[in-house]
Amino acid sequence: MFKSIADTAKELNVSKQCIYKKLSTFKDELKGCVKVENGSKLISLDGIEKIKNTLVDSTLNQKNIDNTDSFNAKLLNQYENRIKQLENTIENMKNQYESEVKYLRTESDNKTELLRNMQILLKEQKLLESKTWWKFWK
Repeated sequence: MFKSIADTAKELNVSKQCIYKKLSTFKDELKGCVKVENGSKLISLDGIEKIKNTLVDSTLNQKNIDNTDSFNAKLLNQYENRIKQLENTIENMKNQYESEVKYLRTESDNKTELLRNMQILLKEQKLLESKTWWKFWK
């Protein structure tokens, strides 16, 4: 039994253009399944089944592509979130480092000032010891 292009398109829920495209794409596979009668192309039930299988394969491939795209989008989102976390960690560590450097500079300045004061005191003590005129008991 043979069906017209229009009937085949309705049965498979696709456009007539889709059926014509399948006929030209799978010309070798559909050889003997297509005949022309009164100027109209007719497709055998076997040919319709072959076309239907190519449509199912196309649909599955599209679903796989959609699933892959969805997976890739989720993965990309996870990577972007991880990058933001790492950037925040780096920023926090940088701030902590800068804070510690500031603290160490302050401590260094304080110790330098303390050392200067100790040197001044030491000079004053030596100066006082050098003046022995008031040490009359020695």
